[in-house]
Amino acid sequence: MTSDSLSKQFSVSVGASGGFAGFSAGTKDSYLHSVSDNDFQFSINFYSRTSMECETTYGAGTEALNQEGLKTYQGGKNPNFRVLCGDKQVSSFQVGAAVVLSFIIEATESSHLESVKASISFNSPFVSVLTQFSQAASDVQNSVSITLKAVQWGGEPENLGKVLVSGESISCSLSNISACEAVASDLVTYVNSDFVNQLGNNTNGIWSSKYEYLGQLTATNSVS
Repeated sequence: MTSDSLSKQFSVSVGASGGFAGFSAGTKDSYLHSVSDNDFQFSINFYSRTSMECETTYGAGTEALNQEGLKTYQGGKNPNFRVLCGDKQVSSFQVGAAVVLSFIIEATESSHLESVKASISFNSPFVSVLTQFSQAASDVQNSVSITLKAVQWGGEPENLGKVLVSGESISCSLSNISACEAVASDLVTYVNSDFVNQLGNNTNGIWSSKYEYLGQLTATNSVS
């Protein structure tokens, strides 16, 4: 999927003014920014996620506000309250674990980047992307580089580090994609055999590994 589609899955954005305290995407925003498109870069992204929806409960009126909210509200006398705190409240949010795999394609010439982009299917399976790269025209291969990047939120992210032993990414080129092939294969194995089992339930039906907020909010209009 494109970087825009990935961002919609994990970013904190519900179309409301103001922010949502406690729901900052943090490191997720940093990763999403690193794979965002520009004139000399685009990315192809894949993710696997195990999640559940948590509903929130609020009191009526000002009982829905915490101490900071009450201070900002000023008994209804602060005209900037909606600007500072937004006009919606979170009714539910997603928690769990997710692993994201990204191919970042960079080029020294924007026209070369567009040439490669036009030859790639964003709906292709992860394992077939490198094959598509290898079929790119020879006249653009020397100006294009590929970075294979991965990140995990929740579960046991230290296990991902055993696959990407050199850090969170590995680089190769269109003319020599072999440097990425083995790692790409190992990442697929990791997602299908290790990651999927990391949030196993104990006898009480509770996830036994840590989970994180995954960036998806459902918001409803707040009281005035």
